[in-house]
Amino acid sequence: MLESGNGTVYRCVRAAKAEFRESGSFIIDKTMFNFKNGEYERMMRRYEMCNRVLLGDDESARSVIDEYGKYIGQYGTIDIGRVFMTEKGQTEYMEYIRAVEHLGRDNVLKLHDKLGMAIFSRWSLQTLDSLVDLVNGKSKEGAWSAVLIGKSGDHNGAFGNFRHTKSSDILPIEEGSIKDIQDRVAALQSIGIDTINRLTIAGHGDYNGLLLSSGHRLLRNVSKLKVPLRTPSTEM
Repeated sequence: MLESGNGTVYRCVRAAKAEFRESGSFIIDKTMFNFKNGEYERMMRRYEMCNRVLLGDDESARSVIDEYGKYIGQYGTIDIGRVFMTEKGQTEYMEYIRAVEHLGRDNVLKLHDKLGMAIFSRWSLQTLDSLVDLVNGKSKEGAWSAVLIGKSGDHNGAFGNFRHTKSSDILPIEEGSIKDIQDRVAALQSIGIDTINRLTIAGHGDYNGLLLSSGHRLLRNVSKLKVPLRTPSTEM
């Protein structure tokens, strides 16, 4: 368990126990189990309680909480009351806590609003700091290396190693659908990023195409997409 997150986890546990007295509530990928009588919603509230400690209790943090909840749910179960997860899930969630504590609420919400970011456990603190400078207009001109990656769909954690890349020129493009790609490009252009030096597409797939995010596949023939997509190049 990462030491930097221990205090936050303890506060999360206390907050969860204060509102939900019953034990044994889990956060689980809804598609894997049959839930009855609102059990899934009750489990998600447990997760949200911990995030309220980190991000506050208001609607402006709702999208970040919901999007990361769907991501972390793929790694098994999370019992906030006992701070138990699968080993992979625990590592991911503690990295998330460390990143959110490091950035602070305002920067977390700004990165989500400007760049659509939500999976903060995936990136190094150095990368996140450079993105904060970027959205605040303090970034120096340089050669950006963009990473196009889904907010879900990484079923085996193959892309978790990005956080070990301590670089200030990585530009994450997190998306949940094909349309998000166009929105992210427009957002980057609005803050002065017109050119990237390299584009890496991180996705699982097969001969038919790349699975960018759960349920969203980038086909080999992009002309078949319902949402038009420009052919990737070094210029956006």
